[in-house]
Amino acid sequence: MFISSESNEPAERYARAVGRIVFGAVALLGAATLVERILHLRDPHAAKVLGATWTLAFVAGWVARQLVAALAKRDDAGDLLAVSFAVPAVGVALLLPLTLHLPVALALGVGVDAFDTWAELSLYVTAPAHLTFAFLAALRATRLAQGRPAISTRRIYTITLIVSAIPFFISSLLVGFTGLAIIPLLDHMPRMIERELTPPLPTAIVLS
Repeated sequence: MFISSESNEPAERYARAVGRIVFGAVALLGAATLVERILHLRDPHAAKVLGATWTLAFVAGWVARQLVAALAKRDDAGDLLAVSFAVPAVGVALLLPLTLHLPVALALGVGVDAFDTWAELSLYVTAPAHLTFAFLAALRATRLAQGRPAISTRRIYTITLIVSAIPFFISSLLVGFTGLAIIPLLDHMPRMIERELTPPLPTAIVLS
């Protein structure tokens, strides 16, 4: 005998949305902290801030998801979906480029302490490109979550590359190579968001 059973997926979806928002908020706070330290401290310890931010963001997002899933009574994430993808998109867009630079810098013989100088130069040279990329990534995430036509990955890459060449043309080379490593994430965004927008299938319980 088969009995249709309603899945708890709507509540889980709401919990996942809150978890993503918390993850993104921590990432944004970490990015702001890094910028503040680079601008005002002689030794900002950029590598440590990056590592701590990613760790805290993942832990905080996971904890928030578990707490909401266990305690919250909401089961409709519709009003949070767009925000829950836009906020982490901005946080990742601001943190990931410099994070990708870290292993490259270490491979080139730049020590962790000297990476502070690398981070400082990156901030001054590529800041307009980082902000442009973050805005366009959030725009893409928001439109996808709303079921609207979204700006393409190629256009995001092209616009960011053009903006990076405005202050210093040489910076476009760095942004271009870094962007190639991030493109797969942008391409994966529609599939990830589509899973959240697709209604869950009912489950069946077998009774003998």
